[in-house]
Amino acid sequence: EEGYAAFLSLLYAVVGGALDAGRFEDGVRQLAGNAAFPLHTLDKLAAALLRQAQHLGADPAARRLLDLYRYERRAAPGGRVCPAAAHARAAFLLRGRGEELYRLQYHPGTAPPAEGRGEGAGATAAAAAAAGGGEGPAAG
Repeated sequence: EEGYAAFLSLLYAVVGGALDAGRFEDGVRQLAGNAAFPLHTLDKLAAALLRQAQHLGADPAARRLLDLYRYERRAAPGGRVCPAAAHARAAFLLRGRGEELYRLQYHPGTAPPAEGRGEGAGATAAAAAAAGGGEGPAAG
């Protein structure tokens, strides 16, 4: 548990700019030894996620789409949003901007598709995505 807390401290320091990448890698290597390599990339992942979240917060189109999603979830019976209607409203919000719409789906507790066979809940979600089904304001 102390090792985990020390790792988080290093990660926060490097993402916050108080620690350079080389010192972060050295610190992680001291904590985890030879198994540290996968942890070295977490600083880059955390920084990229933070930059993307900041971009989304500053982008007016992203804020409008999030507001639309929240509105639809509140207004829809049981919070179930009609994918086709959500897509049409999202496309209307983005008209003239040359923006593409993408939908992400998350199904907690489902198994990934079987390798090479296209089976499982993930394949069903992928098929629904290809067919234009699913939830969310940015169906596509």
